[in-house]
Amino acid sequence: ISYAIDKNEVVGLFGDLADRTCAPLSVLSGYYNTDVNCYDYDPDMAMSLLAEAGWDGSTTLSLTTTSTEIDTALLIQQYLADVGINVEINEVDAATFRTTVRGTESELALQGFGNVVDPDHMYWVFHTDTLGGSIMSYQNDRVNELLADAQKLADPDVRLPMYMEAQQLIVDEDAAAVFLYSSAYLRAYRNDRLTGIEPMPRPTDVTYWLRFADVVE
Repeated sequence: ISYAIDKNEVVGLFGDLADRTCAPLSVLSGYYNTDVNCYDYDPDMAMSLLAEAGWDGSTTLSLTTTSTEIDTALLIQQYLADVGINVEINEVDAATFRTTVRGTESELALQGFGNVVDPDHMYWVFHTDTLGGSIMSYQNDRVNELLADAQKLADPDVRLPMYMEAQQLIVDEDAAAVFLYSSAYLRAYRNDRLTGIEPMPRPTDVTYWLRFADVVE
C-alpha cells in the first residue's frame, strides 16, 4: 500500500498548505528522521509485493474517513484500485469515525494526529498500551521501550537517537502506517494591530506559536 500511493499527488491537493513527510513527525521537527524509507510511488513494486503475499484481488477493504478528508480518500481509492486493491469508502461524521476506528471496525482509516515540538506524541500513537496503539493493532516491543524511556528524559541529545531509531522501526521495519503529509502552520493576525512579529523557532500548537509582538493601540 505504501508503494501504491503517489504521496506527492496527495500533497498537491493542498497546494502550499502541506509538506510531504515520510515519518510520524513534521519535517519541521528537530527530531524528524530524514533517513527513513519514503516509499516513493512505485506501482510495479506494490503489485509485486502483493503477489508475493498472495493477495486475493476479490477482497474489498473499507476505508473510513470524514468529509474533510474525502478528496484524499478518493485519490487513495484510485491508486489502490490501480494495483488490484478494491476499497470501499465509508464516509462518516467525526463522532462515528472515532467509534468506528477505535472499535477496529475498519480495515483502513484516514486520520491525522497532532505534532507539537516535543515528539512525545509518538508514544500516544504507537505504544501498544495506548489508545493509538490499540487502534492500529500495532506492537513492537523495541518501539514501546524506546518511546517509554524517551518520555522520562529531558536531555535532547540523549532522546534524539531514541526517536530516530523508533521512527526507523515504525517506518522501515514495520510500515505501520502510510505517512502522507504535514499540514502547514498558518497563522492569521491583523498587521495594523500587531507589529514586530517573532514566531517560535519551531511550530507548536495553535496556541503557543508566538514568541514576541508589539501591540499597536
